Amino acid sequence: SAREGFDALVAAHPQSPRVPMARALSERIEETVKAGGRQKWLATRAEDRRVRLSQGQAQAGALPSDAPRPLTPEMVDAVKNTERTPELEAGLAKLVDEGEEHLARGRYQEALANYTRVVPFQPENGRAKAGMAWALVGLGRPMGARVWSVALQGDAGAVEKLGDTLLAKGDAKGAKALWEKLSQDVPNYPNKAALQAKLSQ
Repeated sequence: SAREGFDALVAAHPQSPRVPMARALSERIEETVKAGGRQKWLATRAEDRRVRLSQGQAQAGALPSDAPRPLTPEMVDAVKNTERTPELEAGLAKLVDEGEEHLARGRYQEALANYTRVVPFQPENGRAKAGMAWALVGLGRPMGARVWSVALQGDAGAVEKLGDTLLAKGDAKGAKALWEKLSQDVPNYPNKAALQAKLSQ
């Protein structure tokens, strides 16, 4: 049978680059036989896909309506294929500036909306990730702790600088809260002395 042929290829040439494909085809033939023919197998696959989609929608429905939505593959492609023009870069920089203004005024939801438009285009932007993390912490979101942790691991210095920005914009309370959290969560922070000096002011 065709399946035996694929299995023989796998056994005879385990190092062959075709092995993963042969193995997959062999498994597919087995599934087809179990399902009672190709038409039934296709129907089973379609049903599986429908169940997965409905589960995904149910999970999405369980998220708060204003939670950052996971990027779909189509959105990721759109971001990748978007030309990085000076206008786009300027627009993203403006969104970050506005996000920091929102944070300083305690408008965490508006800040989060700005950052979720920037981070997909600039995943390495420590300043944007720090702002997004602080917005989520401010909103008390369960995912806030994880995003905050990622921001600290990626660029703790950017998190400290966000405190400077908040202070400069008149949010001394927010700046102090951010620095205290940074100090607690990164006990071996390289700039600890300067951070302690800021906290003691």
